[in-house]
Amino acid sequence: MDKIILGNSVEHYLKGFGIFIAMIAGIYLILKLLNILFGKLFKRSKHKVLRVFLRMDKYLSPVLQYFPIYFLTLYFNMHDRVRQFLSAIWFAVLSYAVIKFLSEVIKIALTDYGAERLSIRPTLLKASINLSIGLLYLFGLLFVLANLGFNITTLITGLGIGGMAVALASQAFLSDLFNYFSILIDRPFEIGDTIKQGEVYGEVCNIGIKGTRVKSVTGEMIIISNTDITKGALRNFQVMKERRVLANLGALYSTPAEKIERVPLILKEIVENIEGVRFGRAHFREFGDFSLIFELVYYVDSNNYTNYMDLQHLVNLEILKRFEREGINFAYPTQSIYLENRR
Repeated sequence: MDKIILGNSVEHYLKGFGIFIAMIAGIYLILKLLNILFGKLFKRSKHKVLRVFLRMDKYLSPVLQYFPIYFLTLYFNMHDRVRQFLSAIWFAVLSYAVIKFLSEVIKIALTDYGAERLSIRPTLLKASINLSIGLLYLFGLLFVLANLGFNITTLITGLGIGGMAVALASQAFLSDLFNYFSILIDRPFEIGDTIKQGEVYGEVCNIGIKGTRVKSVTGEMIIISNTDITKGALRNFQVMKERRVLANLGALYSTPAEKIERVPLILKEIVENIEGVRFGRAHFREFGDFSLIFELVYYVDSNNYTNYMDLQHLVNLEILKRFEREGINFAYPTQSIYLENRR
């Protein structure tokens, strides 16, 4: 029993492993009791955050299961490097369990109170949750490194100097990241909105850290950087309550003046008889090169592009039918050449 093996006597090993087995049995019992206790306390709770404790065994289980091993590192005599390595694993497991628990609490709290009570938009809510969880993992990593013997102050200082070099090398990415948060906070558009930026025109499908995905009206997926999409004028058609339509019509010069005088009234009558369309104005605007030009303005009471095109199609079709009945002919580019016969 007094024989020394790797710095510990046989008796010391037997006592240590006996305590180890007793701790495992005790931990199993503690987990069972906690399940029963938290079940009675929080199962009927109206607060979703408190219901996280119902799954407390999921977070505590790896910590408590590894604790007996951590105890052995303190109980037995062993090399300092081995003890430090096993201790680092213990602190890593502990940090991970705490982070997972706090992440769940943050996710439920922000979803419950942020989305339901403060009406925070889903995109901003998702970004806030990811940022909070990312910071938790960063602090957890620093905690583990500190227990491994690293000088955190020196490490952070080194990261600061290195960060400047990285920042200079990744200005485009940082610019996109800044504009990502600018989009979330300023809300120039949201997922599902129809926008136009330069030649890009379509529906916003996703807002990412680096770029925004837009599904164009022709079907292809366009990825545009957040910097480019916030640069210059951006048209958001989703916030429109109505669409203004400007139409130019040309009648033949041979059309009698009586019919020309009636054209604005005919156009007004056509528009007013179509549901979902509001008449603006109709005028004989000018004498064109080959036609008498009329200008019609009306409004479509919808921001949906398909509805807008359907109603515009209907108005154009009714104008064509009515002009045929009235005997008013549309003009098309023509050129008359008069030849002078000189003899």
